[in-house]
Amino acid sequence: GAYSVSPEAVGRRRLKNTALRYIQAADEIFADQIALEQYKTAKNMTDKVAALGILTDSKTEASAFAFEDFYKTWRHEPLVLDKWFSLQAIADRQDAPEIVTRLLQHPDFTYKNPNRLRSLIGSFSAGNQKWFHRADGAGYRLLAETVVRLNSINPSTAARLLTPIRQWRKYDPARKHLMENELKRILSEKDISNDVYEIVSKSLS
Repeated sequence: GAYSVSPEAVGRRRLKNTALRYIQAADEIFADQIALEQYKTAKNMTDKVAALGILTDSKTEASAFAFEDFYKTWRHEPLVLDKWFSLQAIADRQDAPEIVTRLLQHPDFTYKNPNRLRSLIGSFSAGNQKWFHRADGAGYRLLAETVVRLNSINPSTAARLLTPIRQWRKYDPARKHLMENELKRILSEKDISNDVYEIVSKSLS
């Protein structure tokens, strides 16, 4: 039916998009087909974003098309573009750290915009637990490199980004070792800000 903000309409959209997630769990190829069709025909942002949320987990032409189209359409709307970044950051894909690394080089990404930074790095480190904690430590290295670079630009935001690895002692020995090494690397940097120093030193003490 026509778009509506009534509780019933909101509930139907939520149910539909939840069902799409269940379909994805059972048959990713079929779910991608449905998601692409939903993306193309959606007349509201809820359904478009839900479709992108399905497509972000795949490496298909449908995914590439949808994300490129969404970017071209909404690139001049900062808050919507933040969503474009965050959806890719939380992709359930083994190469998620590499995706985020590439997006750090995107023309519309800037370390000077806290919202954009949180939508990418914050979404990845706090919202993509599966691949942020990838066994090779790529997620930890990416976060540490970001914090070091951001340290001189926005120390308070840099410090807050460290939250996902502050409880490093709670993890298995291998991951615990990798996180500890990255915290020590940050601490060894010259001209470390008081904000970052406080968080890192407390985490290690």
